[in-house]
Amino acid sequence: MHKNYLLTLILSFLFVSCVTVDLIPQPGQSFKDVTFKTPPEAFENTDNDDLDKLWIHKNGASISFLSNCHPSDDPSLESIQKSIVSSIEDTQVLASKPFRYNSRSALRTSIQGNVDGIASKFDLVIFKKHNCIFVLTYTSLPNIYSKNLRDFEDFIRNFRVP
Repeated sequence: MHKNYLLTLILSFLFVSCVTVDLIPQPGQSFKDVTFKTPPEAFENTDNDDLDKLWIHKNGASISFLSNCHPSDDPSLESIQKSIVSSIEDTQVLASKPFRYNSRSALRTSIQGNVDGIASKFDLVIFKKHNCIFVLTYTSLPNIYSKNLRDFEDFIRNFRVP
């Protein structure tokens, strides 16, 4: 998968969802005090103004996270998920389940659909803490989804918001 395609896919996916629930970070509104384990070497750190961090694998899969802090906004995890899902064409929610994460309620969702006519598969972890919304995302083509899923699982295990 070409890196420019994947970046466009991620930005389309997150930008559309962010507009709906006002998640687009403004300068100074990202949460800076997170810790995480960087994905393996095959993932290249890619600068992106719309995401806190984005890593793109040689095969085109990506791992990213977005944080946005708005003390006055408090959308439910389900409404954030619905907003993200609504930005994907021919969407199939493969699984969605609540769980405890970073000492908070969280929602993990697996989605398959099309973005700009390209079949894609996503895994999301959505949670709120310190008046901030956090979205951790794994994105890939469906045929390579399982190849880097363990890397995303490791990223989730090591992502901490104090």
